Amino acid sequence: MASRIRFVLLVPLAALLLLGGLAATAEAAPANDNFASSQTLNGALPITVPGNDIGATAEAGEPMVDSIPPMRSVWYSWTAPDTKAYVLDTCHDGFTGGEFEDPVLGIYSGPTLATLVSVAGVNGRCALRFAAASGVTYHFQVDYYDNEGTFKLTLRNFTPPVNDDFATPTVIGPALPLTVNATTVDSTWEVGEPPSLGGSSRSRSVWFSWTAPTTQRIRLSLCEKTMVDGPLNDTTIVYTGSTLATLAPVASLTSNDCNMDFPVTAGTNYRIAVSGSDIGEFTFVLKLKPAPPPANDDFANAQVIGPNLPVDVTGNNDFATEEAGEPDHGGYPDTSRSVWYSWTAPVSGPMRVKTCNPDLQLFTSVYTGTLLTALTDVSERQSWAPCSRYFNATAGTTYKIAVAGAPFESTHGPFSLNLHKVAIPANDAFTSAVNLGSTLDTSADGTTVDATWEENEPGHTEGYGGDYGGSVWYRWLAPNDNPVVLSACSPVAPNRLAVFTPDPEAENPGKVDGLKLIDSDDGSCRDGSKGGRLAIAPVKGDSYFIGVTSAVADYESTFTLKLKGTELPIISKPSGFNLKKAIAKCKKIKGKGKKAKRKRARCIKKAKLKAAIIKCKKIKKAGKQAKCIKKARKRYR
Repeated sequence: MASRIRFVLLVPLAALLLLGGLAATAEAAPANDNFASSQTLNGALPITVPGNDIGATAEAGEPMVDSIPPMRSVWYSWTAPDTKAYVLDTCHDGFTGGEFEDPVLGIYSGPTLATLVSVAGVNGRCALRFAAASGVTYHFQVDYYDNEGTFKLTLRNFTPPVNDDFATPTVIGPALPLTVNATTVDSTWEVGEPPSLGGSSRSRSVWFSWTAPTTQRIRLSLCEKTMVDGPLNDTTIVYTGSTLATLAPVASLTSNDCNMDFPVTAGTNYRIAVSGSDIGEFTFVLKLKPAPPPANDDFANAQVIGPNLPVDVTGNNDFATEEAGEPDHGGYPDTSRSVWYSWTAPVSGPMRVKTCNPDLQLFTSVYTGTLLTALTDVSERQSWAPCSRYFNATAGTTYKIAVAGAPFESTHGPFSLNLHKVAIPANDAFTSAVNLGSTLDTSADGTTVDATWEENEPGHTEGYGGDYGGSVWYRWLAPNDNPVVLSACSPVAPNRLAVFTPDPEAENPGKVDGLKLIDSDDGSCRDGSKGGRLAIAPVKGDSYFIGVTSAVADYESTFTLKLKGTELPIISKPSGFNLKKAIAKCKKIKGKGKKAKRKRARCIKKAKLKAAIIKCKKIKKAGKQAKCIKKARKRYR
């Protein structure tokens, strides 16, 4: 009896000891967790060693870096072979404990933890420069905060780029176009360097020299940059001058655009400085190419279009300039890179000029006047057509159209210009909705071209706002409760289809400000057509309002609205359906294996779904009914 009791007690005890051993093993600290057991780095530079901080701890008396207390630090030691600068580098460590995590790095001298002297330290950066003395042993503290993972630690020589100093620039060109791959990694600030490049404590600059072969306008691009360490804040400035003391700035990139255009003079030498102005280090691609202004760059050289309507031309404001005395365009306070068009109206009436590119934001105005400094903007912008301007033309009057960019990216490039007389669709207003009656199979051709947006009109998507255009309207009376499929499809551009019912909680149910959205779609048309297609579960006798808008503002098109329903219910409503009896019948399905069990389970689920749908069908409001059915199908699928 006693031996039996001993065995019963020993089994759980052994299990506990085993589990405890496994837990201890899983949380075992790295061998170099403590200062006294630092991993020694040996060999020729660069030295790269694998490391990890899984299970690492902070020990008593361990120093802080930038007021950051140690959390999971590991230690390394190394004896400097020469007196010079080195870099402790984790920029390519592939740390597995967190994305984009840079560690806390500390470098010290001293034989014990209590006598350490800080040499250098950084928080949240992946590289740390330090000056070492030959024969001195340095200790490296690596801490990824509370993140645990593996990494690679590299110790390397500090090696500034060959074009680090103004006196040793990389000579490029002179022939254009040209592309240069370069880096600011390990670059420095030098005495006398312009403060605008970051200053003595923050500049990481490199230099290029280029002599213009001809007098022209050129574009400098620095759009391809890859961060290596620190913030990707760069400053790029073009100068003339043969010494740092005599530099004169010619042009500079802004933080809003990675391209800049500027004039150069044949034979003139230009110095280009690229700097990580906030101690940032990165690789980059420097590009120079000609930037000839478009033929219609100046007001005096406006491109004549029309006069017959509609007008369709292509344009491009890339490389365009801004003239002295030129007004700002399109309501933006700081436009640039403008091109000009001239049109003399053959007829009077409301006009619309569209200057669109889905990848650009352009600013357009229509003017009267013959002097650049005395123009009158006669156009206005509407919220539902952001790349259009509307104006009332008078026959025989000449109008000047400006298409401009701004000092930031994605405001210059190719675009299409369309000018036409406005023809608002007959069913543009909600009160003028086309009545589709109560037929179950009907279609109607329509268009969203020149459609407008009404005051208090509801959104045509769930949530707030939407970038769709003006709307046209239809109304339909449900003849029965059976499902209906609606579509508004086009071969040209997608339109958004939205279905509404009167909102009983609104102040004016059934008016334009008293509608409730049931559903909307702009991407389900079939057979290569574009636009919206959806199904609703209507309630017999209820009115439904159908809105069609361009899916993307300013990109309207014609469409065919189709409505197709059924005379007979798709899902019958069997009288006297009894869920208990149905389940009981399912349970009688014979068989003992897994296949039979699954068959019985599917039968029961199908019965429950049927009962749920029958219950949903009793809901009178179409929207709530549809949601109920959808929820039931999701629950019992």
